[in-house]
Amino acid sequence: LKKVGVVGGGPAGMEAALVAAQRGHSVTLFEQASRLGGQLTHAEYAAFKWPIKNWVAWMGRQLEKNGVTVLLNTKATPELLEPYHFDELVVAIGPKFTRASIPGADGDNVMTAFDVFGREQELPHNIVVIGGSEIGVDTGMVTVMSRQNSLASDANRPHYLSMVRSRYQSIDTFYDCCGVKRYLSIDQAGVHYIDFEGNEQLMPADLVVMATGGKPQPAESKAFYGLAARTQYIGDCFRVANMHFAIQHGFAAASQI
Repeated sequence: LKKVGVVGGGPAGMEAALVAAQRGHSVTLFEQASRLGGQLTHAEYAAFKWPIKNWVAWMGRQLEKNGVTVLLNTKATPELLEPYHFDELVVAIGPKFTRASIPGADGDNVMTAFDVFGREQELPHNIVVIGGSEIGVDTGMVTVMSRQNSLASDANRPHYLSMVRSRYQSIDTFYDCCGVKRYLSIDQAGVHYIDFEGNEQLMPADLVVMATGGKPQPAESKAFYGLAARTQYIGDCFRVANMHFAIQHGFAAASQI
C-alpha cells in the first residue's frame, strides 16, 4: 500500500482520492478553498443543477467514509508537500480562467464568471457577460454577448433546456451572436464591438463578466514534479474539458496506483 497525495478538490481530484482510498491506499487531499467541488461549486447558484450539487456533497461523504484526509483552506506547494514523502502524487489543480484578448479586459470593471458567483448582491444592475458557453449563459445577469452561432452549445441537453427556459424569463436582454462580429474594447461605458453590418456599436455596462474559458497551468503543475516516485496530472490542469472527462481521468489515474 502507498501514501498518495492529491492536489485539488475538484471532480478529478475527488474521484482520484476516493478510488485510491477504496484500493487500500493512504490518501491526503489538499484543497485551497474552504470546501470541495472546484468549479462545480457554481452548481449551487443554478437551481436546475441540483444533481451536481448533490454529487459534490455525496463525494465529500464518501471521502470521509473511506478515510481520506481532506485538508481544506490549504494551498499545496512543493515546500508543504515535501515532508509527506508521498509514493504517488496526483495533481488536479484545475485551469486558469482566462479573459478575452480585448483592450480593457484587465479593467477594474471586468470580472471572470467564477468571481461573481455568490456575490450577486454586491454587483451593479447593468451587467454584460461575454461568452456564450454553458458557464456564460448560466452566469447571465442582464445581457449575454457571443460570437457563437448557438448558446450554451457545450451544455448537455437537460441542462441546455432548463438553462434557456430559465434565462429567457430572467434576463432583461438576451443579445446573442446575431449582432457581434468582433469585439473592439471595453471601457467604463461598456463593450465596444463591430456588428455584422460593419458598424461600431456600444453595449452599455457597469460590469463586464468574462466567461471565455480557461487553460491548463503547466508551470504551476510541473512545480510538483519530483516530490513522489510518480506524479500524474489530471483533469483541467492536463486538458480543459468537462465534468465527465475530469471524473474519468481521476478514475483512470487512481486505478493505476
